[in-house]
Amino acid sequence: MKRIALLFGFAAFAACNCDGKLAAGSPCDDAQQCVDGLVCNPEDGTCAEVDECAADADCGQGGICADGSCEANVAGGPCQADASCISGESCIAGVCTPPGGEGTPCATADDCIGGRVCAPDTDICTADLPCTAPADCGLAAHCDANLCVPGCAGLGCDQVVCQGDATTSLSGVVTIPAGTMPLPGVLVYVPTEALDVIAHGPECYRCDADLSGAPLVRAITNVNGEFTLEDVPVGADIPLVMQVGKWRRQIVVPAVAECIDTPLDAGVTRLPKNRSEGDIPQIALTTGGADSLECLFRKLGLDDSEFTLPDGAGAVNFYTGREGSSRYGDSLNGGVDFPVARDWWNDLANLSAYDLVVHSCEGDQDGGNKSAEARQALQDYAYQGGRIFLSHWHNIWIQGGPADMRSVATWDFRDDPPDPQTGYIDMSFEKGQALADWMMVVGGSTTLGELEVHEPQRTNATVDASRAQRWITIEPDGEELVQYFSFNTPVGAPDDQLCGRVVYSDIHVSSGDAEGEPFPDGCTTTDLSAQEKALVFMMFDLASCLVPEEPTCEPTTCEALGQTCGRFANGCGGTIDCGTCQDQPCDDVCNNDCGTLACLLPPGECGPCDGNEDCCPGLLCLSGECVPIGG
Repeated sequence: MKRIALLFGFAAFAACNCDGKLAAGSPCDDAQQCVDGLVCNPEDGTCAEVDECAADADCGQGGICADGSCEANVAGGPCQADASCISGESCIAGVCTPPGGEGTPCATADDCIGGRVCAPDTDICTADLPCTAPADCGLAAHCDANLCVPGCAGLGCDQVVCQGDATTSLSGVVTIPAGTMPLPGVLVYVPTEALDVIAHGPECYRCDADLSGAPLVRAITNVNGEFTLEDVPVGADIPLVMQVGKWRRQIVVPAVAECIDTPLDAGVTRLPKNRSEGDIPQIALTTGGADSLECLFRKLGLDDSEFTLPDGAGAVNFYTGREGSSRYGDSLNGGVDFPVARDWWNDLANLSAYDLVVHSCEGDQDGGNKSAEARQALQDYAYQGGRIFLSHWHNIWIQGGPADMRSVATWDFRDDPPDPQTGYIDMSFEKGQALADWMMVVGGSTTLGELEVHEPQRTNATVDASRAQRWITIEPDGEELVQYFSFNTPVGAPDDQLCGRVVYSDIHVSSGDAEGEPFPDGCTTTDLSAQEKALVFMMFDLASCLVPEEPTCEPTTCEALGQTCGRFANGCGGTIDCGTCQDQPCDDVCNNDCGTLACLLPPGECGPCDGNEDCCPGLLCLSGECVPIGG
C-alpha cells in the first residue's frame, strides 16, 4: 500500500496540460516534456521558466539559451553540445543532427539517411561524396557518375558486415620478383572492372591519379611489405592486384571466408618475374666500365627471357656505354651485340619507348659522346614523365645539361674519400625514414639510418635543397658529401605540375660483378650488398607514382638580393639566375654571358675547346664549349 500511495502522489504532482506535456513544477528529464515556454531547470529537475542564461548549459537537457532566456530546442535546431539537442540527436557543427545525418558516426551506408553514404576515410555519414571507384564510397554504397550513392553493385554486394571487431580480410607480404625482400609502398586492391593495358613510355603517373580497375577496397604495404585488406567480398575467385608504378600483378584468390582473415602465400604476392605473370616497366640500361648495373635487375629476380634486344619482347634492353658490356653471352640471345648508347640517346623518340632509363657509370664523363641534343632529349624525357637513374659520372647530364638541370646541384671533382665510409640516411622526410626503417628490416643496416658505403665518390659539391632531396650522405673528415639525391621535374615547377623524376648516385653501386663482360656471364654475385639494397628501394620508389616532396629550404629572390642580373647563391646550396649582365665592368663579382660567378671570359668567348685544358680556371669543356663548374 505504501508503494501505491507514493506512485499516486507523484502522478498527482506531475500535472499535465491537455497536450500531455508537464506543467510548471513537474519533475522532468528534458525540455521537450514541458509545456511551451518552460524548460527542464537543471538546478532542481522541474519544468520552469528560466529567463536568465548565458549558455545552453544553463537551460538543461534539450534547452537552448536564446537572447538571455531559455527555450526548448526543436529537431534539427542549433546547439552548443549534445545536451542542447532533443533526445537521440547529436550536436555536429552547431546543428542538432539525427542518427544517420550529416557527420554522424557510421559503419555502412545503411546507417545513414537522406541519400548519404558512410565515408570510408572518416566513418561518418556524408552527402555528395565524390568518387572515381567503389573504394571511395565505403560499404553498402557504390560510385555512380563520380558521386557515391547508397546501395551495392557488383562485387560490392558480396561484402558483409561482421559483428564486433571482426572483418573479412586478406593479408600477405609483397616482395621483389625474386621473393627475397619485402617491398613497402605497394598498392594492393580488389578490382571491380577489367584492368587497363599499361602503355609504355613517359607519362605523368601521379599518386592522385585514378587506379585502373575501379578498386572496391585497397591498402598499401608497410615497411615490412605487409598488407591487410579489409571488407573484402566473400566468395570464390576474388581478384587481387599488387601494383607499384608499372610493376603490376593480378591473381585470383580461390576462396574468401566470411568475417575472418585469409592469409596469402608469399609465392603469389611477389611482383612478376616475367610478363606472363604480370606487367613490368620497359627499361633501357646503358652499360659502363665502372658499374655493372645490368646485373642488379637479374638479382631482382627477372627471368633471363626478359633481357632482349629493343625489337624483342623483353622488358629490359641494354645499350653499350663506354667500356661497358657490349653483348649477350653465347647462352642468351645468340650472343648478339647490344646497340650503341651514343647512337640511341640523341633522339627523344628513342627514349620515349621506355618507362625507366638507367645509366651505369662509365668511369669518365665522356662528354664527346653526349651531344647537346642528347642532353636536351634527356631533360625533355624527364619533363614528360620519364624516370631516370644516373650512376656516378653520368652527372654530366645534370652538370652539362640544359639550364634547369644545371640548377639542381654543383660539382667539384676532388679525390675520392677513403673506402669504405659510413653512409647516413636523411630521415627528415617521410620516404627517407621509410628507407632507414626498411634497411633494418632487410639487413642492410645494423644501426638505424646508417649503412656501409663502398667506392664512395667526391664529385658532388652541393645540392639545391629547394629543388632536390638528399637521401644518403657520408662525412669523411667531418665534411658532408651527398651520395644520393633526387629531384622531380619540371625543375622548380609547382606541385600540381610535377611529372617526372631523376635519381643520382655518386657511388659505384653494383660493385662486385665484372664490368665489361658479356651478359650475364659477368654477373658473378648473388647476394645484395647494403648499398645495392638501398638501390633496390630507390629503383622501386623511382618507378612508383609521383609524390611531391616538401623542399627543406626556401630560396632567396633576385629582388631580395637587390640584383637585376647575374647568378648568385640562393641560400639553399644552389644559384639563382637574375638575368644576363651586359656591358658591365669585369670585377670579382660580375657575371658575363658564360654564366660564371667570376668574370673569367669576355662575353661571347665560351669556346671552342677540345679538353678542359683549353678553358679558363673554373670552366669545363663540354661538347666543345667551355662552361662553368656547376653553371
